Amino acid sequence: MFDFETGGIDPKVCEPLQLAAVVIDSRSLEIKPGSEFQTYIKPASWDNVSQEALNINKIDRKEVDEKGLNLKTAWEAFTSYVNKYNKKKSFWGAPIAAGHNIVAYDMIIVNRLCELYGPLDNKSKSPILFHGRDKLDLMNLSFLWFENNRELENYKLDTLRKYFGLSREGAHNAIKDVADTALILSRFLKFHRAIASKTTFKDAFGNGNAKKDS
Repeated sequence: MFDFETGGIDPKVCEPLQLAAVVIDSRSLEIKPGSEFQTYIKPASWDNVSQEALNINKIDRKEVDEKGLNLKTAWEAFTSYVNKYNKKKSFWGAPIAAGHNIVAYDMIIVNRLCELYGPLDNKSKSPILFHGRDKLDLMNLSFLWFENNRELENYKLDTLRKYFGLSREGAHNAIKDVADTALILSRFLKFHRAIASKTTFKDAFGNGNAKKDS
């Protein structure tokens, strides 16, 4: 479960300013104690950072300048962190990328940074930091659950916080955002398991009932 805070809205060019993550245990679906990761990242130039973005994420320039790492060092720290949880040390055994709106935003930044600093597959030159197939995006999952009712006006994280009764205090800081996203997503995953254990999918279309070709 990870989240970037950035200095712009375009994931293809924006300056990453903060990166945070936690790990959800794949069996218990609980946040692993002590799995938190967080770093500030110094932009190549503050001229590339919009004041509007800083107003939203409340990131302080002075704090970033004092505590932030350069982009390459920050990314190397994050990839080392992720790889600690890749028990099989393989592309298909890597942790599953999870977050809110990661498909349309954060994963684009991940792929961009992998192309700059790695890790890339030796043959295909494709990013291999996370699991090669699966991604868990809370925004997409929320659409599946709420698209046919009017309980949510949109699928923004702040809207989900309000709906599920989570405080907005500290919102849009990567640490807060990643923690809240993890809480909501883990609840959904537990609910899915509970439903799946009571639902029969096998032969759902009725083997033998379909008309055979004559």
